[in-house]
Amino acid sequence: MRALSWMNKGLGTPANPGLRLRLIMMTVFALSIIRYVFYFHCGEAFFREYFESKNVSDMRSVEK
Repeated sequence: MRALSWMNKGLGTPANPGLRLRLIMMTVFALSIIRYVFYFHCGEAFFREYFESKNVSDMRSVEK
């Protein structure tokens, strides 16, 4: 029930108001870095195979 009271008050716990906002920002930042590294580490090959398996390669023939 404590968590619900915190949500009703908005962001922040009674102890330190900026904590949850900071945690949310850190999580979003970390996720963006992980996605960025994952994209360049796996390269285009992974996504090319994924999209070709979904038959999205039709879009390339339209571009030509």
